[in-house]
Amino acid sequence: MLHIIWIILKILFLVILCILGILVIVLAAILFVPIRYRIQAWKEQTAEAHVRVSWLWHILSVRAGYHEQGYAVVRLFGIPIYDRNREKKKPEKKKTEKKITKKKITEKKKTEKRKPEKENTEKTEESKSVSEEKRKESSGTDAGIQKKIETGAERETSEQQPEKKRSIKSFFRKLYQKLKNIQYTIRGFCDRIKDMAKQVSYYKAVWESGETRRAFALCKAQLYTVWKDIRPGRLSVHLKAGFDDPSVTGQVLAVHGMLYPWIGQYVMIEPDFEHEILEGRADCRGKITVFVLLLAAGRIYFNQDIRYLLKVLKKESSEEGGR
Repeated sequence: MLHIIWIILKILFLVILCILGILVIVLAAILFVPIRYRIQAWKEQTAEAHVRVSWLWHILSVRAGYHEQGYAVVRLFGIPIYDRNREKKKPEKKKTEKKITKKKITEKKKTEKRKPEKENTEKTEESKSVSEEKRKESSGTDAGIQKKIETGAERETSEQQPEKKRSIKSFFRKLYQKLKNIQYTIRGFCDRIKDMAKQVSYYKAVWESGETRRAFALCKAQLYTVWKDIRPGRLSVHLKAGFDDPSVTGQVLAVHGMLYPWIGQYVMIEPDFEHEILEGRADCRGKITVFVLLLAAGRIYFNQDIRYLLKVLKKESSEEGGR
């Protein structure tokens, strides 16, 4: 019995080891196998652009771009998981069905509206007869209202004199309040300027401290390592450019000449001083390693100088919020 239990435990142990080994291999592949990308674009009569991303001998591949219309396809082991163009075709059928149902609903509403139109005409004739009777009654009351208006106008002229005195007093009071408000705004503006001066001196002291300098130096170094990994290994750009004004093409060539020591191997410009034209081709290839990105992010996140700088900035922001 113990011998059988021991064999079962051995099998379970081997299965667990195999699962762990597979997980380690997959994790190592994700971290160390680079993701390769290629970007192509050209413009002659029409503009086109294509992006291809692949990982681990095209086990996972992504293709996207623009050629008369946009497209995007994701494949796993060559099987399409996501296709944008296929998903667009499905809702078009639903839209046509919705339009047909909307037409039917509108036709039903029109037929229902035609029925109560006859009833409305009969009601309008009755309402006209009632309104004429009301007009006759109102004409008799107009004469009495005019007499009341004349007596009210005489009373208003007698009451206008004390109201003028009140309006003058209220005008001076409003003017006094406005002058006070101007004084308060000037004081508030001066206080803000003092607070801004304190903040500038505070941030200057933080910038000149050794912690911030070390933190920025580390960030600069890590960004450079990431750029070395991400930057394209192959780059070729060939442009044919021409403008209405030949001096503009000359300026473009002058800028290209200034940057030639850095981009001369990759970017070529063919000028055209007679025609307005902009055509060309571009091809870019490179790779991205996930381990390099995670290593740089970890070094930045766990650095004590950067954490100290973030704490200082959080304290200042919390103090400003409390104010």
